[in-house]
Amino acid sequence: MLCCGRSFFQTQLPDSIPDKLTNILINLGGADPENLSHRIVEILLKSKPALKLVLILGGANKHVATFSHFQTENLQIKQNLSADEMIAEILACDLAIVSCSTVSYEVATLHKPFIGILTMDNQNPHKDFFTDYIALHVLEKEFSQTELLLLLNPSPEKVYDRFKNQQKFFDGKTTERINTRLLNLLQK
Repeated sequence: MLCCGRSFFQTQLPDSIPDKLTNILINLGGADPENLSHRIVEILLKSKPALKLVLILGGANKHVATFSHFQTENLQIKQNLSADEMIAEILACDLAIVSCSTVSYEVATLHKPFIGILTMDNQNPHKDFFTDYIALHVLEKEFSQTELLLLLNPSPEKVYDRFKNQQKFFDGKTTERINTRLLNLLQK
């Protein structure tokens, strides 16, 4: 994990679900080789100008200059965040749009609703788990503008269901469970 400190484990469900998901975090991994972040930002700024976007670019992203033409107060671009800074950004968002990589697990660990994007072929084996349990939806990298925009208003029931599943799967006790199983195996 990019940030695997215990501080990523917030095991309480949120007190409430926002009526509108207006603060959107976007992070498509460290490199984002196809610059899908740019496409997402462009779609959201054009179609939903009232949204507040925080784009987090990884250190290996070679497309930073492509964002310079976006002159808007509704877009913040951040890069090379520390673990604590990443946690703060995830906690501040209402919804995340993230690659189905490590960052999606970080978002789920902090119990935030997210739309996953399959950015690399090695993420495909996780698609069913994400779709069925922890993500609001998973999009292929060839997603359409319409597909993305339709997902920005999930039902409160689906958001809450995902929160419950995230809490179940990411409860901060994995190390304890693994240690217990290993000790049981060693005692046999």
